[in-house]
Amino acid sequence: MTTPAEGGLQRQIDFYVRKADSYDRSFWSMGQRENRNHFKKIQAISDALGVTSSSTGSVLEVGTGTGLHAHWFLERTSTTYCGLDVSVPMLAIAKQRVAAWGDRVRLTVGDAQRLPFPDGSFDAAFCAATLHHLQDPAQGVREVARVVRPGGRVALMEPNWKYPTVLVYSASVREEWNTFKINPRRLAEWASSAGVTDITVTPVLYTPPQPKRLERVFDYVDRTMPKVPGLRALSITMLLSGRRI
Repeated sequence: MTTPAEGGLQRQIDFYVRKADSYDRSFWSMGQRENRNHFKKIQAISDALGVTSSSTGSVLEVGTGTGLHAHWFLERTSTTYCGLDVSVPMLAIAKQRVAAWGDRVRLTVGDAQRLPFPDGSFDAAFCAATLHHLQDPAQGVREVARVVRPGGRVALMEPNWKYPTVLVYSASVREEWNTFKINPRRLAEWASSAGVTDITVTPVLYTPPQPKRLERVFDYVDRTMPKVPGLRALSITMLLSGRRI
C-alpha cells in the first residue's frame, strides 16, 4: 500500500519525467530558462556561499535538474560539484551538459529528504526551487545542513508566491502548490532548527528576463526595489543564506 508521502514523491517524479525534455524552454521563462534571470539567481547563490572565480572546495546542489547551475559553477570556479536529483531523465540531460568537466563533477539519483552522503561531506550546499517539491521541506533543510561541514555555507532559494506570475503558476500546477507554504520566516525557522546560524533572507529579482533592450532598466529596478518598504516583499524569489554551526 502506498502512503500519502510516497504517493506525493512519485507524483513529483512523474512530473519531472514528463517535463525533462521541455524544462529549459517554457512560457514562464519567456523562452529559454538559460537567461538573464537565471544567471542573476545563480550569481546570488554563489555570493551567498562565498564562492568566487578562484574558489576550490566542494559544492553540493540538491535538485540539480538539467544542470544549468552545475555548468555555471564548473565554468566559472575551480570547485568540485556534486548534484543530486530524483529525476533520472533530468540528470541525463545534466550529464550531457557537464560532460566536459570529467572528474570535477558527480551526479547522483537520490531523495532530498534522505541524502546519501555522510555528515559534513561538503564545504557548501544549496538548493534552488527544490524545497516546495518535498513532502517535508523542513527535513530537506535539515539534510542540506547535515552534509555541510561545520562553518560551511548553506543557501536556500525558493519562489515567492507574492509575485504575480509565480502566484498564477503555483496555483495552476498541482506540483507547485507547496510554494504557498513557504515564506521568509518559515525558511529561517527551518534553517535555525537545522543548525544554521548567521541567517539572512533576502529578496532576489523583480523584473522579467526579456526584452534584452530593457536590461539596464531592469537592473535599476532590481537594485532599487529591496530598499522600498512594502514593495521589497514582492520579489520573484527569496534567498536564505547562513553558516553551518
